[in-house]
Amino acid sequence: MSLIDRYLARTVIKGTFLAIVILTVISGFLTFVSQLHNVGIQNYTIGTALLYTGSTLPEWISDIFPAGTLIGSLMALGTLAHANELLVFRSTGASLVRLARSLALAALVLVVVFVILAEFIAPPTKRYAESERALALYHQTALLGPFGLWARDGPLVVNVARMGSHHQFEGIHIFRLEHHHQLTAVGYARKALYRNHQWILEGLNETEFVGRHLVVRHIPRSTWPKLLSPDLFKVLIVNPGNLSGVGLWRYIRYLHHNHLTAERYEISFWKKIADFLSLPIMVCFSLPFLFGSTRTRGSSYRLFIGVGVGLLYYFLDNVMVSMGDAFRWPPLLVAFGPLALFSGLTAILIHQTT
Repeated sequence: MSLIDRYLARTVIKGTFLAIVILTVISGFLTFVSQLHNVGIQNYTIGTALLYTGSTLPEWISDIFPAGTLIGSLMALGTLAHANELLVFRSTGASLVRLARSLALAALVLVVVFVILAEFIAPPTKRYAESERALALYHQTALLGPFGLWARDGPLVVNVARMGSHHQFEGIHIFRLEHHHQLTAVGYARKALYRNHQWILEGLNETEFVGRHLVVRHIPRSTWPKLLSPDLFKVLIVNPGNLSGVGLWRYIRYLHHNHLTAERYEISFWKKIADFLSLPIMVCFSLPFLFGSTRTRGSSYRLFIGVGVGLLYYFLDNVMVSMGDAFRWPPLLVAFGPLALFSGLTAILIHQTT
């Protein structure tokens, strides 16, 4: 590895991190402001809002990482091109392919950082943020995991396997605890609906422990005035973004095993793979802007191009996910569609440059 390779890789990495830091500061401020309306409700304080903001930032960084890579690499390498440093590099006989190999080193480092952030840091911190927020707002203890949502309200402990919305859940286990945390009843409902300020459980099978005897009941449809706050589920819904890639894969297998719909989680799983693969494409996208007439443009022009294209990719990616979830498009198409489109655009621009 030559000194030029290390120099170019270091420049791209620094530019990417700088762009992500700037975007993160803006996002953190907006997130904190959006939480201020909850201050004063129950135990929700300024400290809780700050804790929630800081704990959700890793997920935001993982979401914006591809766009930040594009903006940062375009700005960093554009600055080198404007200062004719890359022209000196080309004058030594180095080809565009040689330059791409140098950029691949930076992309590899960024992919490693991205995987660590998206797989090991963002999911647990996001779950912690949502759990603390719900506990402060609703006085209800809850825990998110790869096998659904666990929540407790007084004597009831509830596990929800899947939530289609905050008003409809599937695969509900209910555990009733009495004195000294003694288990007195266990129930399983196929579906739960929240209608007219009460819960309607369908296909409820309940086993009650009465002394040394078991009382088994099957209730096709039952009404529960109190189960858990629906607003709690609205903020603690099993979001695919709260799970790592491994957690998503396990949860998808769990849903398939229980004959539940898993398309939303399959889209999220393949989207993670597509996001990892998108980083080299984002770095290479800056190549067409390093040579020719575009290199003489100012930093404001490069910033406009980088932010515009980066945000376009970010919004297109999210729109595809929403439409795929709504219209039941194939998960691979939803996840890799924007990446394929962007890769084709990058290849065309590089071909025109060469």
